[in-house]
Amino acid sequence: MITLLPSNRFVAIQADPLELLKPLYDTSLMLAFEAQQRGFSLFAYTPSKLTYDSQGIFAQGRFFDLDSNGIVSNISHIQRFDLSEAEYVLIRQNPPYDMGYLTALDILSNLPSCTRVLNSPVALRLWSEKSIPLQFKEMCPRTCITADSDVIYAFMAEESTIVLKPLYGFGGQDVFILTKEDPNVDAIIEIMCSRYPFGMIAQAFIKEVNADDRRLLMVGGLLKSVFKRTPKTGTIRSNMAVGGEPVPCEITKADYFIAEQLAPFFIENNIMLSGIDVIGDKLIEVNITSPTGLRVAEKLYGHNLAKDFWNAAIDK
Repeated sequence: MITLLPSNRFVAIQADPLELLKPLYDTSLMLAFEAQQRGFSLFAYTPSKLTYDSQGIFAQGRFFDLDSNGIVSNISHIQRFDLSEAEYVLIRQNPPYDMGYLTALDILSNLPSCTRVLNSPVALRLWSEKSIPLQFKEMCPRTCITADSDVIYAFMAEESTIVLKPLYGFGGQDVFILTKEDPNVDAIIEIMCSRYPFGMIAQAFIKEVNADDRRLLMVGGLLKSVFKRTPKTGTIRSNMAVGGEPVPCEITKADYFIAEQLAPFFIENNIMLSGIDVIGDKLIEVNITSPTGLRVAEKLYGHNLAKDFWNAAIDK
């Protein structure tokens, strides 16, 4: 077990509760372990424990260490920590991207410049993951954002087969493939419009989804790793949260082209870590809220992208 002496350098991690993080899979703990190796003390809190008052921005949370296996250890009692004392704050909690998420971003946006928040809370507030591809229309399939069922029916009439999913969902939740002939199409659209009144994504279906769904991992403006995600039999959802299987692959010309086109966007918006979802040669999503896949890249290729992340963050 690694037991570190207290450091006067801190990394604060805004994430799900520590006990819910899984060392073998979790990107947040991988980033935290590398920070610890570089001499930072670690502090974890959940977004509901943020406070912004006239005296500063504080979080109720716990200091902790990670042992040599990346297991959480030496957890402190709950403490109130002034986040301006941290050199870095990592925004790593999972969506939903709701008012609670936005409130936390607003609070973190007011930290002094001596504390760097990654990814930038301003960028996370401005850009929805599923709408970012619309900034690069020539690379993405036909896509529309709407909460209007009439628009969805018209879109499906033109495209024949579509994918319908929530604008602010994650992990493959409520992703449907719809055709005009589907006897359940009316019920699905009705349920989705009721469940997601703030917007959905309707997107032209890409037939390569079962054979060529890839995750591109970028640190800053640099493409660092790519792997395929194979969906379970009988489904189009390749997200690892719902059973998609990651497999190694070669980086394609399309991967390099998409990465090169998005790099200036990431640099301009202070987005240090991103996961780009690509099917065939089409850009589907740009994950910036809590991108995952670092553990997969390490397992498949031996790449420790946490080192690249901190090298880029500290050098900037």
